[in-house]
Amino acid sequence: MPIHRHPVVKWCYGERKPGPNFEMERPLHSVAAGTSSDLRFSVSKVGKRGAMNTLSRSWEAGGLDVQFVRRGLDSFLKKVAGLPAPLFGALAAVSVICIGVLDYATGEELSFSLFYLGPVLISAWVGGRSTGIAFCILSAIVWLVAEKLGGRVYSISVTIYWNGLVRLAFFLLCSLALSKIKEVQTKLLETAREDPLTGALNARGFYDLASLELLRSNRSARPFTVMYLDLDHFKSVNDTYGHSAGDNLLREVVNTIKDNIRKTDLLARMGGDEFVVLLPETPSEQGHNTVKRIHERVCEVTQRRNAAVTASLGAVNFIKPPVSVDAMIREVDTLMYAVKKHGKNKFIFTTSS
Repeated sequence: MPIHRHPVVKWCYGERKPGPNFEMERPLHSVAAGTSSDLRFSVSKVGKRGAMNTLSRSWEAGGLDVQFVRRGLDSFLKKVAGLPAPLFGALAAVSVICIGVLDYATGEELSFSLFYLGPVLISAWVGGRSTGIAFCILSAIVWLVAEKLGGRVYSISVTIYWNGLVRLAFFLLCSLALSKIKEVQTKLLETAREDPLTGALNARGFYDLASLELLRSNRSARPFTVMYLDLDHFKSVNDTYGHSAGDNLLREVVNTIKDNIRKTDLLARMGGDEFVVLLPETPSEQGHNTVKRIHERVCEVTQRRNAAVTASLGAVNFIKPPVSVDAMIREVDTLMYAVKKHGKNKFIFTTSS
C-alpha cells in the first residue's frame, strides 16, 4: 500500500501534527486490529524514545482513558461545590447514614470502609478543613454504630472502641491531607492569576474570570460594563523619579480603583500602565457614573504626587455579551486609543447592543 501523509493525524485522545520525518505506512484505522508491526515510523530525527512514547500512547485507546475520568471527576466536584452549603451538608450526612444502613444490612462479610471514606474526602475538598473533620467524626460514629448493632463479638470488649478510634484517626489523616492539598492548589492558582506588583489580577486571571462572566451574562441576559484605562505620560515618572516611584504610583492607582468598585467587580493590570475593569450586572447609567468617578479619583492621585500623569479611559456597556473576551477587550481598547488621539485625559463611554 502506498505511503499516506496525513496533514493531521487523529491520535488517541488528542491531535498530533506530523513533521517531515514522521510517516505512517498504514492508515490509523487499520492499526486497531493489528500488532505493533503494523505501525512504523521514520525516526531519523525524532529518535527512538519519541517513537516509543508515541507508540505506547497508541495502545492507551484500548485501556482506561485517564483524562476522561479526570474530567468527569472535576465536573462532579465543581457541581458539588456549587451547591448551597446547607444542602451540601445535608446530602453528605444522608449519604454517610445510608452507607451505615447498608453496612449493617449486609453484615460482616462485605467491607464498606472505602464507601465511608468517600463523603469524608468530598467534604474535605469542597467544604474545607473544618467540614472534613466534622464528617470524619460522623463517619467514624456511624461505622461504630453499624458494627455494634451488627452484633459482632470481640474477645476484649474495648476492641470495638479501639477500632473506632483507629478509623477516626485514618479519616482525619486523609481529610487533613486532602484539605491541605486543596489549600496549596488554591494558593498556587491565586498566585498564577495575580499581578505581583499591584495585587490586581494579571491578564491570565482576568481572561479566566471574564470568560465566566460572559457565560453568566449570556445566561442571565443582564448588561455589564467594561473599561480600559491607560496612564498618560507614565514613563516620565520612571525617568524623573525612578522606577520605585513608578511602582508606588501603580499600586496607589490600583488601590484607588478598588476603593471605587465592588468586591464582585474584576480589576486587572494588563501590562505596564494599562488596566481593565469589568463591572458585572451594571446598567448603562450606573456604569457611566462609575467610569467617571474612577477617572476623577485616578487623576486626583496623580495630582497629589505632582506627577504629570493623567488617565485615558474607554468604556462600553454591553447589553449582550460579545463572542469572546478578546472581542470585548478590542472594543474598549479601541475607544481608549481614540481618547489618546484626541487629547488624552478624558473618557469615552458607549453602549453596545
